[in-house]
Amino acid sequence: SIPMPVTLTETSTKATTVSQFRTFAGMLAVLFICYGGVMMAHEYTSGTIRLLLIKPRTRRRILCSKLVCLVFWWVVLATGAMLLLTLENMLMLGVGDVFVPDLKATGKGIAEIPSFVSALGVFGEEFVIAMLYVAFAILFAILTKKTALAVVLPMLVSIGASTIQTVCIALYDVGATFLAYSPFFYLDFEFLHVTAPECFAYDYSGSLLATVWSVACVFLGCRYALRLSWLRTVLA
Repeated sequence: SIPMPVTLTETSTKATTVSQFRTFAGMLAVLFICYGGVMMAHEYTSGTIRLLLIKPRTRRRILCSKLVCLVFWWVVLATGAMLLLTLENMLMLGVGDVFVPDLKATGKGIAEIPSFVSALGVFGEEFVIAMLYVAFAILFAILTKKTALAVVLPMLVSIGASTIQTVCIALYDVGATFLAYSPFFYLDFEFLHVTAPECFAYDYSGSLLATVWSVACVFLGCRYALRLSWLRTVLA
């Protein structure tokens, strides 16, 4: 008897804060993808990687130091954003349901999850998403030694996952109900916190528009940033 999030119509301070934080975390992830790729690829393009390798430090320690730096600043910025967004929405919308426990269905009934624990779950989920793509950026920076590719390729991984999920939701709506039992919609890591029925209940038109727009931006970015021909851009 617990309503799904898409059926709620009243203004929720908690839901508004979570939605705004996810939006901020998405933009923050893009920023850190760029920063992580540039930070590693720049060592190769500027030649400073030789100075790092001749020092008595292992490559693992060099890489871990860069990751620790990225993790530290992501946590600082994300924590500040969550606190400021919570305070702002409490002032604008009232305290409301900020401290009301969340209800989650379990195999044994209904469990009450404290708001603080739910917030940590959202925080941790966005952290894993961001650091995963940052790891992709650093990996591509090491492999390609090019700043542009280190930034573009993780973006393509993210867009590809979202595109597959959007197509699956569209096919599900026209009768391919077997997709509800497939892992495809989990490719978009932001949906790890929902179940299959909730995922397919969302209106995908906005996601489809955002996907098309993102692909167009990346396409033009590859074309002009990497100075490729139109044919090579299409092949890439």
